Amino acid sequence: MEAFASAVPGLELVDGKGRYTGDVDELTEGIRELRRRTETAYTLQDAHSSDENASLSDFVEGRTAFLRHWPSEYRTLYRTFSEGQLGVAPLPGRAVLGGQNLAVTGVSQRKGKAAELIRFLTGKESERCLLEAGFAATRTSAYEGDADGERCTAVGPGPSASPTGEGADPVPRDGGGRPAYARDILLPALGKAVHRPRTPLYGAFTQTFTTRLGSLHSDDVQSDEVLAEQLDKALRKALPH
Repeated sequence: MEAFASAVPGLELVDGKGRYTGDVDELTEGIRELRRRTETAYTLQDAHSSDENASLSDFVEGRTAFLRHWPSEYRTLYRTFSEGQLGVAPLPGRAVLGGQNLAVTGVSQRKGKAAELIRFLTGKESERCLLEAGFAATRTSAYEGDADGERCTAVGPGPSASPTGEGADPVPRDGGGRPAYARDILLPALGKAVHRPRTPLYGAFTQTFTTRLGSLHSDDVQSDEVLAEQLDKALRKALPH
């Protein structure tokens, strides 16, 4: 979806009512960009079937220069690499956000407790802890506060880097004690990000999308136009339009 959103500015494959609104031309441009991004020069062949642990091993052991899910592994990586060996940067193009929603069902017997939990989970300290754990916090205060702002007490600096306890927190930090990437790299990227398709049938959308695009690097190579026609037909079948 990041490749599609970058190739076609303003692309929305579903409307506000969850109806499919894409067309073959838009899908062709998205597939062309996705193919370009996943060429051998940029992506290990094993990446088509590896999981996050395998990707992390490939990166740490030097088989690839780039790691996609670095935020959740930030602490771990800085116990292996020095600040001069490791750097982070925004993705090229547009990022796509998904995430979790917090809501209370209308038939809940404990609405007050549920609301209390939501207030806690979305509070300033909890959001700061999300950032420390490698997630995208939803409060700007988690990224922008000063040294006297909220701090996360639930997530410590992590295991010591040596038996003597030296370098217990090797993570580069800004003046407010946050991971150094938070304010200048992650926050601007989130500001330019777009939503993934919003539909109650997201499972069907994802399954259709990944299944059809799975042939992108198969032995039976198809043109971008043919793949786009097949994807368009499948999405029209999976979603209302």
